[in-house]
Amino acid sequence: MIIYLILNRIFNSMKEALFLTMVLNFLTLVFQVLVLMRVIPFHIVWGGRLTSASQMYRMVSVSILVNVFIAVVCTGKAGWLALPVAERGYTILFVCFAWMFALNTIDNLFSKNKWEKIIFTPITLLLAALSTYIALN
Repeated sequence: MIIYLILNRIFNSMKEALFLTMVLNFLTLVFQVLVLMRVIPFHIVWGGRLTSASQMYRMVSVSILVNVFIAVVCTGKAGWLALPVAERGYTILFVCFAWMFALNTIDNLFSKNKWEKIIFTPITLLLAALSTYIALN
């Protein structure tokens, strides 16, 4: 209940929370595509633990697919895309997203790369909070 009240004070509406989630998701997708294209070096993602280009292609591809899935779910929840998902289904999905982002935040804290710690820890923490807010509404 306390978390809900705090989140309710931070975010003004469900549409605002969904929009911010989609903006952050889009920026993450752009970043991941730049890593995939090798514009951004892959040693700064996945906790600095990637050791080869083939490993990077696999892991970044998974990240891209997850982010596309999150974007589709967000557009469905916002009513911009007709998806055959019941409201309870959206709640379950956003609870899962909240846990995923919370665990990712912890992982980012232990990254070998300082930029991942500095930049992506707050982003994944915000996404965890947004997903929690959306799940509770």
